[in-house]
Amino acid sequence: MKTLLTVALLLFAFTQERDYDSIERDNIIIKNKLNQRYTFGSANELQKAFGKASIKKELNEEAADFFYLHRYKGLEVWFSSGGWETTIVKSRDYTVLLNGVEYKIGDHINKIKTQFPLSYQNRNKYDNNAIGIMISHNKAIYDAEVDFRYDNKGFITNITIANDNS
Repeated sequence: MKTLLTVALLLFAFTQERDYDSIERDNIIIKNKLNQRYTFGSANELQKAFGKASIKKELNEEAADFFYLHRYKGLEVWFSSGGWETTIVKSRDYTVLLNGVEYKIGDHINKIKTQFPLSYQNRNKYDNNAIGIMISHNKAIYDAEVDFRYDNKGFITNITIANDNS
């Protein structure tokens, strides 16, 4: 839940100024080692793509709703009663494709610079060791983002894709 709160705060900060890049929601795909793909569908679609998940139910008192964490080795996907909320990639077993370009844990952040120069340039503006890319749908930006976290040497440590329905 701490990750969800951090992402929500970043989303608020990013929507205050236009100093980041954006990506169309339809151009974001999660892929596993077996080349199976998932976008932002239902929990059933997630398990159809990646197999049976370990599922944990948690009460979110702020939202007065339950969240369901679907966990795989190296991947967490959160759902609420309203549908998909957040995907967190934590290992090289999963790849995030943004506009067809693959990003993995362990890649250097310089790889982000070519495709998302404004976000790269303004990294660390709202949070240390973070690069944010806003998500749009039909060219309208909404409260969702792709968030790259990286270590002090510039290597990606996790990739979070989050929706803020608060």
